Amino acid sequence: MSDLSDSSGKPSPSRRGNVDLEDYLPMIHNRFEGWELMSYASLINVGVMNHNGGFSVENLRICGQGAITGAGGALGTAMQNKSGIRSRGRLILLMNCKNVDLQGLTIQNSPCWTIQYVYCEGVSLHGLDIKSTAHNGDGIDPDSSDDSFIFNCCFSTGDDCIAIKSGKILKVIGLASQPEGYVLRIVILLKAMASQ
Repeated sequence: MSDLSDSSGKPSPSRRGNVDLEDYLPMIHNRFEGWELMSYASLINVGVMNHNGGFSVENLRICGQGAITGAGGALGTAMQNKSGIRSRGRLILLMNCKNVDLQGLTIQNSPCWTIQYVYCEGVSLHGLDIKSTAHNGDGIDPDSSDDSFIFNCCFSTGDDCIAIKSGKILKVIGLASQPEGYVLRIVILLKAMASQ
């Protein structure tokens, strides 16, 4: 799925995906606009989704000056043609994670949403350069998560820069609403880009 070394075999600061669907199997439990379903794995998958709560990963940092590059719209189209539009993986998918810090990276060419985090708490995204041209190529999708801090990020996307999601059908399909006292806090500070 990825190449972590350059042509000389030395470690590279980049991670790159390819278009081979077999590299994104087995499918994983995920969410798409509130529907819990199976989707292709993302280039980077962290945690295990559980709508009953709890955290599968805590205190995670992904940072540096490198690039995480997916196979873009070509991969998204291949996934959609094989298994439907909701089956597409993300570039980075965080599930049931607590205290996450992503910073300083270029994150580009997702097959669908670029960064999605589901049932997470305390996610900080800063100093990111997010680029996407794929159909539904959102930049960041906080999904049913609490305490998000998004700041000093640049976006060039084929869809939404940031799309806050909580699920369209939670009560209908039996996923309980958030408990009383639950507070959604998202702080968004964007870096303005001067026109050329």
